[in-house]
Amino acid sequence: VDDLDRFLEAFKHHDFEGFSVTIPHKEAAFNAVASCDPVAAQIGACNTLVKQHDGTFKGYNTDWLAAISAIERVIAAGSSDAAAVTSTSGRSSADAEDGASPLQGKSFVVVGAGGAGRALAFGAASRGAK
Repeated sequence: VDDLDRFLEAFKHHDFEGFSVTIPHKEAAFNAVASCDPVAAQIGACNTLVKQHDGTFKGYNTDWLAAISAIERVIAAGSSDAAAVTSTSGRSSADAEDGASPLQGKSFVVVGAGGAGRALAFGAASRGAK
């Protein structure tokens, strides 16, 4: 897809309920939607578009939660081997009994400033990272 606006217009009347958006279209997706959830609004990027009843799209950003949850699991397990601590429970380590994220108070560096980078920065900040 070279032109996201043209793509969405062409497919808004087709039998698609939504789309997953990847690089480099996440910021363009944010600008193309009729509405978005508050998290996507704060991040300024959407990676999920859901068609509404009127044919417009609502945008969401789920990148931040997926990436931050994986990082939290690795930190909580004390391992740098992400595969060794993959969880199927759907719970983040921020769901620990004390509710604190292992990112709390830690320095967190994001290399890049695109939609995914901004999502990670949002997620780290929301978990109390510096």
